[in-house]
Amino acid sequence: MKNILILFSFLLISTIAYGQDFSSTLPLLIVQTNGDEIPDEPKILVKCGIIHNENGVNHPSDPWNVYDGHIGIEIRGQSSTLYPKKGYGIEFRDALNQDVQIEFLGFPLEEDFVLHGPFADKSLIRNAFVYELAADMMPYAPRTRFVELLIDDAYQGVYLLLEKIKRDPNRVDIAKLLPEDKEGEEVEGGYILRFDKTDQDEEILWTSDIMEQPGDNLGDFVAFEPKFDEIQNEQVDYIQSYIETFETALLNEDFSSQGIRYDAYIDVASVIDFMLITELTKNIDGYRISTFMYKDKSDVLKIGPIWDFNFALGNADYCEGGDPVGWQFNFNFVCPWDSKGNHFWWRRFLEDPVFENQFIERYEVLRQSIFHIDSLYKRIDVLVDRIGEDAINRNFETYDILGEWVWPNNFVGGSHQAEIQYIKDWLSDRLLFMDSSITMAKNIEGLTDPIRIYPNPSNGQFTIDLGKYSISSRWILLYNSQGQLVQKIETLYEAEQVLNLDLPQGMYYVRIMNETAKTLGEVQKLIIY
Repeated sequence: MKNILILFSFLLISTIAYGQDFSSTLPLLIVQTNGDEIPDEPKILVKCGIIHNENGVNHPSDPWNVYDGHIGIEIRGQSSTLYPKKGYGIEFRDALNQDVQIEFLGFPLEEDFVLHGPFADKSLIRNAFVYELAADMMPYAPRTRFVELLIDDAYQGVYLLLEKIKRDPNRVDIAKLLPEDKEGEEVEGGYILRFDKTDQDEEILWTSDIMEQPGDNLGDFVAFEPKFDEIQNEQVDYIQSYIETFETALLNEDFSSQGIRYDAYIDVASVIDFMLITELTKNIDGYRISTFMYKDKSDVLKIGPIWDFNFALGNADYCEGGDPVGWQFNFNFVCPWDSKGNHFWWRRFLEDPVFENQFIERYEVLRQSIFHIDSLYKRIDVLVDRIGEDAINRNFETYDILGEWVWPNNFVGGSHQAEIQYIKDWLSDRLLFMDSSITMAKNIEGLTDPIRIYPNPSNGQFTIDLGKYSISSRWILLYNSQGQLVQKIETLYEAEQVLNLDLPQGMYYVRIMNETAKTLGEVQKLIIY
């Protein structure tokens, strides 16, 4: 991966002290630190005000009429912390540093929120777009509100204020798991876990030892609620046993264990909607990072809520993230060298004909409604109008990055309008791919019909059966274990490719491409002995 630190050498980021000289149709969130630096953690207590006038026109000099009090604030994020536009975690608090729940700007009563500062996402709308889309599909997605942020009178840009994922009647509505809940129905919920990156191994409750094929990520189950230092051993034992029973059933040839199918342990509807959102947006982090799941008492495991889509919708220039063609559940075959690959669940779900039929049926229903291209375009336009031209211009006066590449942009537009048009064009191409793949799956052998290589391992003489991909295939590419291209062979559109190659011993990756250099099917592993 590119060295992110060099990406900002060209950026001359000006922090504009607007003071009282602008008006905005967006709510203004003002932070006063009294000169204190905001740390990565822990949160520090600062003054905070929110301005949102009934006439819809707000000035930094106006009274703090929505909120006038304190917050705890800290820098949050992982790769995004390297950007000059920081993200923040905030908690509403009183002057004694105690949490205070408030109801404001359409958010239900709560105290924990996130200030997401879109930077590499120069459209400014990717997260808001996907969260609102998910809210129309799933029981819960984080609510959002665009604001403009000022810290100590210095203008920070357009931010997305959103709800932090947590157990709450208005968020993830599950029971609180108490320390004494160690047996019977009481130990069954509520849990919130996630697949994610973590710098602290102690946050990992357990690592699954189940994989479908070599190259799958084993799956680190990271604690979220209860927190790692609060969850009891009996509770870990219960949820680990529950998920391992589900995984065993999912992996078995008949998708069951001891006569019970895997879908007795997991809410299939939540899986399908999560996967469809991940696939529509081709979220480069989807399935493997920021992937949440939860379980309540007397209920099955559910996938969600969704989180973190700022690199989705064609905004990643690695691992084919910018290509509207290709399934994200095949990430391990596209980027087998990535240390944080997908767990085996997602591909395996689609190998179940029952699940695949439900997946296709749900997609076709959504394509006539919220996945209709006109509906998606309208949602984008509404979000852009909601921010407003003046706020967009102020943001990019402060961060002069339009027309400049910022990690990990796949597209660089010279204007905000060009960034928005790119998303629209990308979505149109994405839906064409998904429509054609769904049609092919219905008419042939399914979404995960593999390209077969046999014998494998091989002494260098082997056959590649391209199956349904033969009609569009053009080249066979072989890469060594370091990702270096070692052979390029023209297929001549024949279904069976019989090869006799003089290759050193080792592991290779086989990729099939069409004339426009698009990957067909999945990247396969080949062992030469």
